[in-house]
Amino acid sequence: MSGEVDGLTFWWAPEVEDATALTSPTAHLLQAYDEYLVAYRDSQHVADPGGRARATVQERPVFNAALLVDGRAAGRWKRTLTRRALTLEVALLDPLDAAETEALHAAADAYAAFLGRTASVRTWVV
Repeated sequence: MSGEVDGLTFWWAPEVEDATALTSPTAHLLQAYDEYLVAYRDSQHVADPGGRARATVQERPVFNAALLVDGRAAGRWKRTLTRRALTLEVALLDPLDAAETEALHAAADAYAAFLGRTASVRTWVV
């Protein structure tokens, strides 16, 4: 399926028959320079349609370790590793609601489990 927005053509898969397979909100901790944000010329229209993430003054660009919530830029993150723990410091563009916070913690827990560590998350709004 496709549609046009502001002169750009966007493509997407047809409706999923088993909607229970999709959960919302879903958080993703993208690696630095992940192709979701940098490989496609027009990805900002999907991940950051209002341009807010790109306009936020930061010490590093948003595409360097980005937090996505339901496919949209929600902030950036930085990790600190110790022998047993992973600490994520997450600078949010806007406060997360309870479900989004739970999704962020689930993503952090999955990342920590992959590394064989336990997770803790510290957030603030920029």
